[in-house]
Amino acid sequence: MRGVFVDANESLAVIFERLEKPGDPQVRIHRNPDITSDQYPTVLDGAEIAVVDHTALPTDIARKCAGLKHVVFLGTGARSYMNPEELAELGIEVHLIKGYGDTAVAECAIALMWEAARGIARMDREMRAGNWLREDGMQLTGKTLGLIGFGGIAAEVARIALGSGMRVLVWNRSPKSFAGVEFVTLEKLLAESHVVSLHLLLNDDTRGFLSRELIAAMKPGVILVNTARAAMVDEAAMIDALKSGHIRHAGLDVFNTEPLPKDHPLTKLPNVTLSAHSAFRTPEASENLLAAAWAHCRRIAKGR
Repeated sequence: MRGVFVDANESLAVIFERLEKPGDPQVRIHRNPDITSDQYPTVLDGAEIAVVDHTALPTDIARKCAGLKHVVFLGTGARSYMNPEELAELGIEVHLIKGYGDTAVAECAIALMWEAARGIARMDREMRAGNWLREDGMQLTGKTLGLIGFGGIAAEVARIALGSGMRVLVWNRSPKSFAGVEFVTLEKLLAESHVVSLHLLLNDDTRGFLSRELIAAMKPGVILVNTARAAMVDEAAMIDALKSGHIRHAGLDVFNTEPLPKDHPLTKLPNVTLSAHSAFRTPEASENLLAAAWAHCRRIAKGR
């Protein structure tokens, strides 16, 4: 059984090579992170396993990939890049990797929250332009953080926030418990939270979840953090709320169009901090991610 890591950047390629063990299935590394979807059939060349970092795999392209039976997607957000149900109908199974970057993403969410509260990035920009900008920040100790969704990443965010003296509210679609955290209705969370951070998986139920109506129900002057998926937020409504000040500041690591175009409306707003979908990018998370990818490949090769 053969596999191909179809879109490896150099740093991921080096780690993937280092983690290979004697007896592992043959997985060729295609060192080009900028391949296009239509190149899949050529790059795979009949391989049964595709290890995919970020390149979209449309169903019509998958039909042309002779021999393809398994996609090992490096993360949990495969639905942003392919349709697992349609691929399953073609006999292609999509394998996800969960939990590899919980701490990395949580720390990024916390960093975006603190930056949004203090406006450090804006002060940095202004000082480089020769302007001595000084504004009052928001002190977060004693403030309320609302987490929408509560998986592994949100649990790490809660741990850090509780340690810094914040009150943490959570709304989750299924019952859970976590020491020091209060599980509440969505209405209560939106009304009482000084900071709202999104931690839902993107699916048909969560697409457009944070609607114009829910944004209006948020506490005036709220900070919004999104390290999950941009499609869960009504972007136009969020921009309107940022312009009016209803949202004090947004810390965003994910966008509907990536890379974000330089003339996008979000780039024109002073009360937005932009991060290039890099919350998960730490050496520790990459090590966890690619170790899990190899584990998938080994299990597949053994027919498990």
